Amino acid sequence: MQAPPIFVFEEQQQHLLPSWVVTCFTINVIMGSGFLGVPNGFREAGLLLGPLVLLAVTLFQWTAACQLAQVISRANALLGAENAAATLTPTLAPLAKSEADSAAKLRPSPPSLNVPSHTSYEMLMLCRLHLGRWAERAVMISACLYMFGTLWSFVSVFASSMSATVPLPGLLGAAEQLKPCDIYKTDIYGGGCITLYYFWALAFALLMVALMGLDVREQAAFQCAMTALRALIIILMTGTLLLGERSDFGLADSEDGAPPPPPPPLVRWEGLPKMVPIGVFCQLFQIGVPSLLQPLQRKRAFPRIFGAALGATFSMYTMLGLSAAFVLGDDVDPSCNLNWAAYRRSPAVALAVALFPALDCLSVFPMNAIFLSNNVLATLFQRRWHAGAISRQTRYACRLACCVPPFACAFAFPSLSRALDFTGIVGIVLPFIITPLLHRASLRECRARWGRDRFDDFEADGDYAGRGWSPPGLVSAAGAAGALLLAYTVACGFS
Repeated sequence: MQAPPIFVFEEQQQHLLPSWVVTCFTINVIMGSGFLGVPNGFREAGLLLGPLVLLAVTLFQWTAACQLAQVISRANALLGAENAAATLTPTLAPLAKSEADSAAKLRPSPPSLNVPSHTSYEMLMLCRLHLGRWAERAVMISACLYMFGTLWSFVSVFASSMSATVPLPGLLGAAEQLKPCDIYKTDIYGGGCITLYYFWALAFALLMVALMGLDVREQAAFQCAMTALRALIIILMTGTLLLGERSDFGLADSEDGAPPPPPPPLVRWEGLPKMVPIGVFCQLFQIGVPSLLQPLQRKRAFPRIFGAALGATFSMYTMLGLSAAFVLGDDVDPSCNLNWAAYRRSPAVALAVALFPALDCLSVFPMNAIFLSNNVLATLFQRRWHAGAISRQTRYACRLACCVPPFACAFAFPSLSRALDFTGIVGIVLPFIITPLLHRASLRECRARWGRDRFDDFEADGDYAGRGWSPPGLVSAAGAAGALLLAYTVACGFS
């Protein structure tokens, strides 16, 4: 009797979702705290170079996501041919080899090219299958560093937003006890302002201690509502910038006797190393591609879904980034929502813009921390496992342990700019280096098993061949470009 499929990292099989819902999910996965740093990135790189860098990164991210979906379909074909699909789970466990490996087949059965719904082929499992144990460990380190940086940015956004918006009488000195403050407007984060930041960071840590004990249940209605709310906040921010003046944000302009500073130039090459990590981080969702594909009803719609989501985020980022960089200039904060803390025309708008990213972190942080701890547990146990097979106390302890490094970084380096620089550099590895390696290795294995022409025909007939984003030459060029980009950003960071 065939064993039933094992659902890893979830209690039960998810219901399949229509394309528009998965598009909302994808937008939510992409749009974390990264969009708050885009205006500062545009200011650093220039009003023309900044958007061009973001556009190039967006195209590369779409290509890499489509290539990873193609790798997943090939992995499903290979493992299905080995009769391992019934018990396969997306863990780091050694993949059992069936007798089909030793029994030479003159004409193997046609490949089952599909993205399954009963389980998700996580990136770490794909590395183990196609690249070996060394790649699995290297990608695990890279994924952990990326997730640490992501969680670090959430802590920084929450603490800095609350510090700039919510007063705490009695915490600071008598002269400042009623004044919220912007940590980016103080000398070396000095005085009582950094004390307020530390207080809110500690409060966020205590909230996470409570929330980490709960298992996340994704709800489509909530995700769609959050997508609409994110778009509304960005439209609100852009509208107040375009229809207002610098004085509305507490900045001097011509009415105060001083001419406003000129807008940033079109191109500022020295800001390129600053913009690249921000662009990579704010459009990166590679590690979530398998989970996004699993509940999708029409699997072959993934190029359109990923393209629509990335196009929507690029449009919102560019709209906000250009308007903020042009109007606020050098006064734009690394976390741009803080510029609305002093917004004079409407206290309600000021409060909504300043607090939304902080409140959003309360829902996003636990999901990312649980995802990270699940992968860490899979690495530690090195076997097939189901989330229910691990005790609740062990899962809770691992989640808390995974949160220690990002909180330590947020206390040591309170700047969102630092978090985005670090996470963006690490994030280059997954889509621009590891994915091309997986794509080439999976193609080589499938062609070896079914024959070059025969497999290429099956992939084309199944609409998984990839039109324009997966020729072997383009994949190799993307991998080489990714390696050069990583070397460039690391060298600029050290210099």
